[in-house]
Amino acid sequence: MPKLLRTAAVLASLLVLGASGTARAAQTSTRKTRTVYAIERVTDSVVHLATEQMVRPAARDAFDDASDAYYALQGYGGDAGGLHPLGSGTLIDPSGYVITSYRVISRGSRLHVIIGGSQDYVARVVGTEPETDLALLKIDGATFPYALMQASDDVMLGETAIAMGNPLPKTRTATVGVVSGAHRTVRIGPRTYHDLLETDADIDPGNAGGPLVNGDGEVMGVITGLSSGGRTGFAVPIQRAKRVALDLIRNASGKQAYFGLDVQTVTGAIAQSLGVDTKDGASIVALEPHSPAAFAGLKVGDVITSVQDQPVRDADDLLYDLRDVGVGQQAVLQVDRGGDQRNVTLTAVAFPLKRAEALFARKIGAAVAEVSGYAAQRLQIASASAVAVRVVRRGSAAEAAGLAPGDVIRAVNSVEVTRLADFRVAVAHARRSGIAVLLVQRGFQLEEIPLDFY
Repeated sequence: MPKLLRTAAVLASLLVLGASGTARAAQTSTRKTRTVYAIERVTDSVVHLATEQMVRPAARDAFDDASDAYYALQGYGGDAGGLHPLGSGTLIDPSGYVITSYRVISRGSRLHVIIGGSQDYVARVVGTEPETDLALLKIDGATFPYALMQASDDVMLGETAIAMGNPLPKTRTATVGVVSGAHRTVRIGPRTYHDLLETDADIDPGNAGGPLVNGDGEVMGVITGLSSGGRTGFAVPIQRAKRVALDLIRNASGKQAYFGLDVQTVTGAIAQSLGVDTKDGASIVALEPHSPAAFAGLKVGDVITSVQDQPVRDADDLLYDLRDVGVGQQAVLQVDRGGDQRNVTLTAVAFPLKRAEALFARKIGAAVAEVSGYAAQRLQIASASAVAVRVVRRGSAAEAAGLAPGDVIRAVNSVEVTRLADFRVAVAHARRSGIAVLLVQRGFQLEEIPLDFY
C-alpha cells in the first residue's frame, strides 16, 4: 500500500476510534460530579458589583490592600470614565434583592450590579449591618435568577464548601474546600464579628460578598471581607443573613427596636469602681429619660452580664444579642448592681425618629441640617437637597474624627442620604448596630469617616 494511502487509513482509524471513545465516554463520564452540579445550580445568581466612584477609606486595612492588589493583577485599575470593580454578590429573590458583604460596597458610591457579564443595573442600598459585614441591595427589572438558600443552620464540620464569586464582569470563579469551623468569633482591628462559618476554600478578594455553597447547590453563607490570613476565610451563616435581610426590608422606614441605654465594655478598673466581681459585661453609662431601660428600673453603673441566658462579655456582645429583640418583644437581662445580682425584663419599643438628630448630636457631637437651593449650590451639591454638618462640638468624637461644619453627609453605613428624613432612618439603623460610617463630601472629594455609635 502506498505511503499516502497508509497515512490516510491510520487517520481514518484514529477518527473512528476517537468517535467511539467519545460515545463511550458520554455513557460512562464521571466528570459532572455533585460539585459541578452544585456550582451550576447557583452560577446564574452570582453577580458582579461595581461602582462609578471609589470612596477613600478613613484607614486602609488588609482587605483594602488585598483587593487593590488583586484587581491590579487582573489589569483593572478603574479608568476615569468606567466602572471600578468591587466584588461579588448573590441574587436571593426573583424581584432583585442582592446580598453581599458590607466591606465590599463600603468602598464605592453609585453602585452597579452586573449579571452574566452584560446586564448592568443601577443598585439601591436597602440597608446595611456593618457589625455583621452584610449589605442588602435592590435592582429593578425583569424576573431575576436567584439562589436557593439552605433551609436550616445544621452546618456540618467537614462538609463540602464551595466559595463562588463574580470578581470581574465576565468571570465567575469557584474554589472547593470544607467547612472547617462554625460559630467562630473573629476580631479584626477594633471590631468583633460573631457566629461566622470558617472554610479552607481559597477565597480571592474579588469573591468577597459571594455565596458559600454546600454540596447540594444551596447557599450556606455569605463570604465576608474578613480573613485571618493564609487560606482561612469566613462567611456569615445564611440563616443569620436571611434574618438581617428580612429585618432591613421590613424596617426600611426606620422602625427599629429602641431601649434607651448607652453602655461600655467592663474593664478591671471599671469593675473595681462599681464594686462588682465580674470582669466581663457591659456597664450602663447613660439612660435616656422615659425610655424602656428607665421604665425597667435600670440605673447608670449597672453591669449587664447576660441577655436571655447568653453571657455578655463586652458591649459588642450586648448589641449583638439585643439586635434579635423586635419591637414589642421582651429581653431578660441579668444585672450586677454593686455585687447584687438581679433579673430585669426589658421591653423594646419603636425608635422615635424625631429623636435622631438629638441622639446624633449627643453621641457624635455634631448638629446637622437639611440644605437646598442656593445653600446646596455653595456646597457644590448636585442634588436638590442634602444633609450638612452645621456645628461640631469641641472635644467630641466628631471633632476627633475630623468632621467639620459644611461637610455634606452623602451616606450613613452606605445608605444614601439626601434629606433629613433619610438621615433619621439611617441614624435609627446605625444606633442599633453601634457603628456609623459617614460618607462625607468636601467639594468634589469623598471621604469615609467611621464613628462608634454605642
